[in-house]
Amino acid sequence: MFNFLKSVLIVAVISPLMLQQAIAREYVEITPEFVVNYGSGVKLRFMKFEISVQLEDSGDALDVNIHADLIRHEMILLMSRQEGATLTSVDGKIKIQEEALELIQKVFMEEFGKKMVSRVLFLNFIVQ
Repeated sequence: MFNFLKSVLIVAVISPLMLQQAIAREYVEITPEFVVNYGSGVKLRFMKFEISVQLEDSGDALDVNIHADLIRHEMILLMSRQEGATLTSVDGKIKIQEEALELIQKVFMEEFGKKMVSRVLFLNFIVQ
């Protein structure tokens, strides 16, 4: 009986902590979707994608939304520099994801003195 009560007490203490951590890691979608020209050469190429960022603290969601235009600007500059081979390979996409995370974290370090974003997810990634 004592072990059962001990287990219930542990679950009662740990569950709210786990819930708080899960809530703290909120995703914010940067809208509207991005449409960007990329590459060099005569033929015009474009890509369309959406991104969501995972926040380290859900309380930062408003700051992310307020600075969405700055994030969009930096993402457009990053993506317009890419070449077709990078955009179509798995390794290239992973590299772009890492660069996007570093870029967005840099924006928030300059604005707030903290990274705020722990992950960048690309959604509906279309290259033409």
